[in-house]
Amino acid sequence: MSPLNLYKTFKGVLFLLSLAFGLLLFNLHCFVIFLLVRPWSLRYYRHLIRLGAAAWSNHSAWCFEQGQGVELVITGDTISDPEENALLIPNHQAMVDILLVFAFARRYNRAGHLKWFAKEAIKYIPIFGWALACTDSIYMKRSWQKDKNKVEQMFSRFHQEDIPLWLAIFPEGTRRTLRKQEISILFSQRQGVKPTSKVMYPRTKGFVATVGALRGHLKAVYNITFRYQDHPPSLTGLLSGSVDKIHLHVQRFDISSVPEDEKAMKQWLIERFLEKESYLNFATHSKEDS
Repeated sequence: MSPLNLYKTFKGVLFLLSLAFGLLLFNLHCFVIFLLVRPWSLRYYRHLIRLGAAAWSNHSAWCFEQGQGVELVITGDTISDPEENALLIPNHQAMVDILLVFAFARRYNRAGHLKWFAKEAIKYIPIFGWALACTDSIYMKRSWQKDKNKVEQMFSRFHQEDIPLWLAIFPEGTRRTLRKQEISILFSQRQGVKPTSKVMYPRTKGFVATVGALRGHLKAVYNITFRYQDHPPSLTGLLSGSVDKIHLHVQRFDISSVPEDEKAMKQWLIERFLEKESYLNFATHSKEDS
C-alpha cells in the first residue's frame, strides 16, 4: 500500500471512530438526563435533548466536511428565516445523504431541531436508532394504517407544545438503486406520470398526512436535491476520501403555496420530483458538454 493510500485509510478510520464517539456521547447524554431531568421537568429535558442533538449533528457534519475534506456547494433559494418550522423533502441516493442534511442544518444553526421519518428497522440499530428516537423522530412500518395513530399523536404534540422543528422525510421511501429505479419507472407509467431516471416516483401518503396535520405549525417546505459529482458514494468511497464535492440545490416553498386538497397535494409533490429530475439532467448534460 502506497503512503498516500495508507494515509487515506488512516484518515477514514479516524473519521468513522469520530462519528461513533459522537454518537456514543449523545446516547450517554440522553440516558443521563432521562434519569435526572425528565422526572422533574419535561420542558427542560427536551431543551437539553435539543442541545445534545445539535452537538451530535454538528460534530458529525464537521467531521464530514472538515475531517474528510468534502466541499458542500449550496445553490438555489436562500433561507432568510432559518428559525421557521419546515418540512425537508430531499432525494435519497446514499447513506451519506443523512450527513448532508446534518451539514445543511448546521449552516442555519438548526441541527438540534432536526427530526426524521425513518424506517421501523432503523430503531433497532444499536446506538444510532436510539439516538434518532431521542430526538422525537418518527419510525414508520411502511403501512399507513399501522402508523396513522402513532404519527397523529406525535404531530398533535408538536402542535400543542409548539416544538420547533425541521422535519426531514425521504418521499422516495428508500435509497435509489438501478433495480428500484426500474420498478419506479414501471409504476410511473401505470400512474400516467412521466418516468424519471435520476429520482424515483415519490410515495405521497406520508407527505400528505404531514402537511395536512402540521399546516398550522409549518411555515415552509424545502425541496432539496442532492447531486454527487459522478455517482452516489458508498461508505467505502467516503472513507477512502474519494468524495470531494457535493451539490445541494434548495427550493423554498411557503406552506400556503401547497394545495390543501389531497389529490392536488399529491400532484404538487410529484411536480417537485420532476423538478429534481430536470435539475439533475441539466447538471449532467452541462458537465458532459464542458
